Amino acid sequence: MIFFNLVVIICWGAWLRKSHPNWINTAGLIVDIVTVAVAFIPEGLPIALTASLTITANIMKSNQVLCKSLKTVETLGAVSVICSDKTGTLTKNQMFATECSTGAKIMTPEEARDFLVQHGATNNSISQLRALAGLCNAGEFDAATANLPLAQRKIAGDATDQAVLRLSEGLGEVRQLQMLWKKTFELAFNSKNKFMIRTLALAQPEGLKIALSPAEEAAWQSDDLLLTIKGAPDIIVERCTNFVAEDGSVQNFGPEMKTIIEEIKDKWSSEGKRVILLARKILPGHRAVHTPENNIFEAEVMQQAQNNLTLVGLIGCVLSILILHLPSVWLFQ
Repeated sequence: MIFFNLVVIICWGAWLRKSHPNWINTAGLIVDIVTVAVAFIPEGLPIALTASLTITANIMKSNQVLCKSLKTVETLGAVSVICSDKTGTLTKNQMFATECSTGAKIMTPEEARDFLVQHGATNNSISQLRALAGLCNAGEFDAATANLPLAQRKIAGDATDQAVLRLSEGLGEVRQLQMLWKKTFELAFNSKNKFMIRTLALAQPEGLKIALSPAEEAAWQSDDLLLTIKGAPDIIVERCTNFVAEDGSVQNFGPEMKTIIEEIKDKWSSEGKRVILLARKILPGHRAVHTPENNIFEAEVMQQAQNNLTLVGLIGCVLSILILHLPSVWLFQ
């Protein structure tokens, strides 16, 4: 813009003002200069901006900062602190459950294991939490690592499923749960729904004592299905009308208990933990009415998961941390 305005001024002063004095006067020259500036800015600004960002990116490269996109340079201009995590430098991409809760009671995995030893492995709240954690889970243990300690066993699945599955295995054998209940349908976790759903049919009568409360066990019919759901508390908690109390019974999920659950969730979240909510619902007569191969069954399951769920418990998970190691080149994308 400056260059072309200088050309206009020089041409007017050196040639037009002398050869054609009546064509452009001083006021007309000012108008022409402003016109050139206004016309040039929309076309030239992207070029000038790109050139400026490219120069800045080249300076950052000399300081071992590689920018894959020029827009990153503009963003970094407004940044005062950079917090970065790269798997293998800060974290291992391995998540472990550090706390769990049933009702208002919060326990560590070790305390939950002691609770099962003292109260038995049937019909109590921890037994139901353990059953749901193992059954509503897309992770699977690698048989080749079966002889290793639980923390070192490999699991096929995402980090959250691994943490929840390890918690369940630490409280009892997951393989046993899978023999007592048969999976009939599964809706995988996705970022839109923020939960996964799995429906189960009873394979062995012993499964009722492990996964349900005494009242639900007594009311169970042979053609019932068990809907299990695991996901983000913010999404699922509003759909719950009952909860599993510390003694294993199912009670009404009132405002007081909802406040307690929200406080537990917020506390764990403030500590950097990923909070997972586990819930279930009995579907009376659905085993005989619907078949998983039918698309109507999926729509029915989604509809059933909208309300009247029984909150079984919460699980708090954390990522395993490595000793800090900063790479020599940072990559901003």
